Order: sequence, then C-alpha cells, then structure tokens
Amino acid sequence: MKSDATQKLIRSATTKTLSAKLLAIVTETSDDVRGQAMSADGARILAAILVDETSKRSITSENAELSAAIMRAMIPLLSSKTTHPVLTMLDIGVCEAMCLALTAFTKVGKTVKDDVVYDVTLEPAANLILHPFNYMLTNEMNVEATAAAMPRYQAIVSERQVMKTIISRLRTSPRDIWPAPIALASRLVMVSPSFAAEFMANGGLDATLCRRVLKSRDNAQIVVDWLVTLTQLARMSARNYTIIDDADVTQIITELLDHPDPNVRARACNTLGNVCRHDAYFYDEFREFKTLEKLIERCSDSDRTTRKFAAFAIGNAAFHSDALYGPLTAAVDPLVHLLDEQEEPKTRSNAAAALGNLVRNSNVLCDLMVNSGAMDALINLIASPNALSEAAGDSQSPLKIALFSLGNMCTHRVCKERLTTRNLEPLLDNLTQYGDETIKKYVTRIKQKIERKPARAA
Repeated sequence: MKSDATQKLIRSATTKTLSAKLLAIVTETSDDVRGQAMSADGARILAAILVDETSKRSITSENAELSAAIMRAMIPLLSSKTTHPVLTMLDIGVCEAMCLALTAFTKVGKTVKDDVVYDVTLEPAANLILHPFNYMLTNEMNVEATAAAMPRYQAIVSERQVMKTIISRLRTSPRDIWPAPIALASRLVMVSPSFAAEFMANGGLDATLCRRVLKSRDNAQIVVDWLVTLTQLARMSARNYTIIDDADVTQIITELLDHPDPNVRARACNTLGNVCRHDAYFYDEFREFKTLEKLIERCSDSDRTTRKFAAFAIGNAAFHSDALYGPLTAAVDPLVHLLDEQEEPKTRSNAAAALGNLVRNSNVLCDLMVNSGAMDALINLIASPNALSEAAGDSQSPLKIALFSLGNMCTHRVCKERLTTRNLEPLLDNLTQYGDETIKKYVTRIKQKIERKPARAA
C-alpha cells in the first residue's frame, strides 16, 4: 500500500523540483518504493519531462544533467517480469526523446581537450536505447505483442539515425564513456542487416576509429564488443571483406591474440575465423602478419573458449585452398591434442574439421597426417564410447565431423592405406546401426572412397 507522501509526490511530479524527488525515490530507495513509483506511472512522468527537455531551443548544462538523471532512473522503472520494456517505452512515448538526447546536449558538453567533449547524456541515452534489445523475455510476457513492437522500435532508432550519431560521437568523446555507445552499436549490428549497413555506411569501419578502439588497453569490453561487430559483418557476407580490409585491422587483431584478457583473445580468434569464412581473401594477410603462428599458439591457450575459436579459425584458413598449408604444418599436433575428451564437444568438432581441411585441397600434408597420429586420433574419436550419445540431434557433433574429415583423407592414397590397416569395417558398420542419416551418409562416403581403385595411368 502506497504511503500518502509517496502518492502525493507522484501525483504532483510535474515540476523539475518534484521530478528530482521522484528520481531520488527511484534510484535510492527500496524495491518496494520503486515498485510504487512504477505502478503510479512514474516512467510516464519521467518520459514527459525528457520529451520536454530534449525539445527546448535553449539548452543549459542543468537541462543535460536532469535528462541524464531521468534516463538513468527510467531503466529500473522499465524492468518488469510481465511487460517487456519495448512495449512500455512505445506506450509512454519516450523513444524519440531518448534518441534526440544523443545530440540535444552536445553544445553544453564539457571540453576535455582539443575536440574531445564530455556529454553527460551520451552514456545514459545509449544504455536506455540498448535496454529493450538486452531484456530477456519471461513466460509472463505477451510474446506476440513484444515481437510486433520490436520492428517499430527499431524503425524509430533507424529513422533517428542513432547509428550515425553513435559513430560520430565516438570520435569526439572521451574513452571512459565509450562502453555504452559501443555496446549499443555492436548490438544493433547483431540485431539487423540494415543496422550493419548503417554501421559501415557511416564510418564504423574507419581505420583510425577501429585502431583507437581495438588498441584500448584500459577496457577489454569495448574491444570485445568491437570484435563482435567485425565478426558479424564478416559472417554476413564476403562482400563486406573489402571494407573490413580497408579498415586495416588484420595486424591489430593478430596482436590481440596475445591480449591478457581471455575474452579478447577468444573474440580475436573468432573474428579471424570469420574473415576467411567465405573465401581466401585474407589468406595473404594471414601470411604477412604471421597470424597463423599466433592462432596455433592459441590452440594451447589456458582459456577453453579461446582454444575452441582458434581451432575454428585454423580450419577456415585451410578450407579454401592449400595456400597456407606450409605454415599450418605446425597446427597438426595442437589440433590433435584438442580432440581430447576433456575438451568441449564444439572444440573437438572444430579441431576435427580443421584436420580434415588440411587435406581437403591437396595431399601435401598426408604423410604428416599419418605419421603424427592425426588419423589415428580421429579414428579413436569415432570409436569413443561417448561419441554416439554426443551425436544425437547435433549435425556438428565431434563424431560426425570426424567421419567427414576421415572421408576427406580417404581421397589420398597414403591416408587410404592407413585406414585400411586399421580394419574399420566393424566399427563403421556398428555406427550405421545407430539410425542417424548423417552418420550413415558419412560412413558410406568413407567406404566408397576406400573401395575405389585409383585410375590407371594412360
């Protein structure tokens, strides 16, 4: 039950003074009182004030401070188990005002040095815009209404040129307030190809900006978010490779493979894997900047996720041609170690795929595959007691990928002879009894290649 004082305050919170008191209630008191503010439409009151502040012709630093406080206070008011924030934000009409807040107060920002300006509203505005994208759905929410509302919300963010503004503001803002706008830009790129296009069209891949962000040593999270953005752009299409290349980031990302933060190392591996996901465009740069040597080192990283993505990147570096097989010779032993059952299933799948790709385009490494024990390790993997249980419902399970890679190896005489000596027929027949169509297909592929006789010389 609301106290009389709280009721009176909320009903009267139409002036700046009283709205400031409401802000204090929201941000400084108990969850119970905050709940009272929510049920009394506190968010709507704050939204109305923000709309008023962002529409003023004459702006002062006091306006900026109040707007920043309002936006910070709105996030807890928008947090509900039954209503998604996007529905509330559209209902109370705050969406356009918070987008305007990104630019409305720049003239009263504090100049730090040269052209660097500290604007107190940039961080809370970015966090508020980001809030609906990061908020998890609950069983109590109206899923259909939320799904219908998100495109409307995204349209407002796009129409108000939030991406363009964020990228522009990064160039003139101090680094200590970069995390929120960078997180927003990264999330928008992940949300929609149209936002990804806006990111690229508005200078998100400017070489100077990328260098400043990726070389930030005082905040690992902004580096991670930028790498996630680059990864998404690379994953989307090979057409983006040219503009990524123009950003001149390959050497910097290679250097990040030695970063002290494991999240940065893992994301750097993932980014490098995706810039050679579609074709061999970056292979020459990988050779130039010794990227492969660093990726091979990361296969032995202390961080599990880094090892997983390192194997993924090496696999893609071997997929499109044998141009990098020479420097990748040193990857064979580390990849074999990643087939160990103590590794995550996805890590073992990536390692198995990489070994198969190292014979996909030529027989240059076939002797090494036999003599190093790589083929035997793949055979041991498919014979593992846990292999079938892991394969259930997973098209990329270690078992299936290992079978496919063994099929690649059977193309070459040296590898085929090694498989023949292992007497795999009973094991392969047993695997086909499992009933999985993908396993059956890969087993059949191996058998056909083993049985196929080499063509006679003319």
